Amino acid sequence: MASSSDYVGFIAGMASVGGADAARDAAVQAKLDGLRDAFSGPYTVGGASIPARPMFRMTTHEVPRKMSAEVQSLGLRAGVRFPMEAHYGQCRPQDLVKMTQALIDAGRLPPPPGDVASRIRRMQWDYGIGVDCAGYAKQALLATSPRPLPLRGAGAESFRDLDGARAGAFVRLPIETARPGDLVTLDPMPGEHWGHNVIVYSHVVKNGVHVLEVDSSWGAGAHGSEQGGFRRDTWTYDATTKTWGSYAPGTTPPVLVTSGDGPAGDRYHGTYRPR
Repeated sequence: MASSSDYVGFIAGMASVGGADAARDAAVQAKLDGLRDAFSGPYTVGGASIPARPMFRMTTHEVPRKMSAEVQSLGLRAGVRFPMEAHYGQCRPQDLVKMTQALIDAGRLPPPPGDVASRIRRMQWDYGIGVDCAGYAKQALLATSPRPLPLRGAGAESFRDLDGARAGAFVRLPIETARPGDLVTLDPMPGEHWGHNVIVYSHVVKNGVHVLEVDSSWGAGAHGSEQGGFRRDTWTYDATTKTWGSYAPGTTPPVLVTSGDGPAGDRYHGTYRPR
């Protein structure tokens, strides 16, 4: 996440797309902040209270059967009704926290090196619990939508039928009109297997350049990259040239990558808002 004084000043000098709906947007942002915090613990480790952003989870990352069985057993004992939802990457935040704390209490926290938060995330990766992009977007929609939505069960939600079977529940809009709480879906580039889903956190514009902050749980690669899991990323969209920009994670200083296809290495599909 960009956090320099130059960036803050840049954002402050722009006009919010929400305009007269600023109060509505602020209320939605507060709920999105609350969801981020709910997914992050905190966890009790050695008498200290430690927040840790949730790790990415996708079932293509295989976990030894013994470890998977242990975490399911611990989850049930911790009062989680459906612990497999965390294995599918689409659980409620409170359930992920309960299961993670149960692993900590069982002595499964990896030893140093690394700070406690990064070790908690490593443990989530090793034991195959966390949240994927669709799971995070699903919880964000549940937290911010004023009405019930036809969302799929754990392991079945991907948001790939919003132009078809669920078009009656979601309206597709231009990215230029996105506001906090909207869903943006990305398709994979040729040769790739997975797309992506994010929730818009903020949207400001100046001189035709749209700057969006988006919340999601991002892929962690094959080995559980520290860049995986929850992040609030910044995207740009130049409405004149139809060029996207996104910051490459983990680069110092931040590197802006541009593309005519879409942000974050994928292809833009659409922006959706609950009707």
